[in-house]
Amino acid sequence: VDVVDALLSPVLDRLAAAASQRHAGGEAALEALGSLHALLMAWPPALAEEGAAALTPHAECIGVLLSADPRLAEARLAEAACDVAAAALKGFGGHAAPLLLAWAPGLAARFDSSLAAARAETAPAAASATAASRGVLRVGRALVQHGAGLPADALEAGRALLRHFAERLISAASHAAEAEQAILADWFELCGSGAGSCELLAPCVGAVVEAGRCVIGSRPPGHEPLLADDDVAGLRQALVLLRLAVPPSPLGSLVHVALSQPAPPSAAASSQGGAIFARVLVSLSTWMPSWLLGDAASSLWAMRNGHGPAEFGRWLHEALAHADVPRPGLSAEAKMAFAKQLLDATAWSAFKAALKQLCGGKKRGERRVSSD
Repeated sequence: VDVVDALLSPVLDRLAAAASQRHAGGEAALEALGSLHALLMAWPPALAEEGAAALTPHAECIGVLLSADPRLAEARLAEAACDVAAAALKGFGGHAAPLLLAWAPGLAARFDSSLAAARAETAPAAASATAASRGVLRVGRALVQHGAGLPADALEAGRALLRHFAERLISAASHAAEAEQAILADWFELCGSGAGSCELLAPCVGAVVEAGRCVIGSRPPGHEPLLADDDVAGLRQALVLLRLAVPPSPLGSLVHVALSQPAPPSAAASSQGGAIFARVLVSLSTWMPSWLLGDAASSLWAMRNGHGPAEFGRWLHEALAHADVPRPGLSAEAKMAFAKQLLDATAWSAFKAALKQLCGGKKRGERRVSSD
């Protein structure tokens, strides 16, 4: 305990003093948060319980900084506080329960305000709001990776927080511009990082799949007629998640169940799996650039092999049963011939070639543009 006190007390005292006058002492608070973050990132596992106990009396102070408005000058303090919260969850594991319970409401509120501000009219405001959302998701990532040992009340608070993120991101996934794409990319990557342990992610997997369906089927606004990497960052990470989250992994089994659930009434298929296939095929046939074909083919190939040919075939036929999938005018016979090629392919290259032909081949005059 003396060691813990010697390590943490000086920096926590400086933080408390600076935070009490953060409008005037912003730089001092930033310095204290930076020092605290460095300490927590190197925290010895043997002192996790003692470290959490020493930090808990200061949880309210850090929580106030976590929930600062992302559009104000205090935004840098909130980002630094997010880094501290992520490091505390990482360093203290299940012992961080009182900290999570204290911080969860502020994290949810900060995520809501920053996500709403991500479509700000001015580039600096949008960038600040995007950074704020991504800062909160760093805390979420630490929670998913290190929160399996939390007691029941904190585990439920963690699940509720992740479910909150998932539900808010469904609406952001439709016609997501560059700012939302960056946030969605972090979110889908966060979900993939919990593939080994799904205790926290399980309740929100359905919402994760729905957000993936939305972002895959919505052309990002702007940059007509060309798209750059940053314009589709969230879409690409959604495809990566679908590629990685397949049975027999725990997360893959949860995604399998979610894909078998009914799709929204507006979808072009009866199940979520069929609806996602329909979105992939239509997007590849219309607005999606050809340089994304490999990403889409890798995801569908992994889904065929992971979920099984029977389920893959059911989802594919659901999608192709819609007249406008992948594009109007394609006969039922042609669709069935392409579907057979996709189901019979024994190599990824053959699978990709069949998918390319089903979706109309290479688009003329297309080139990839830089995000710089």
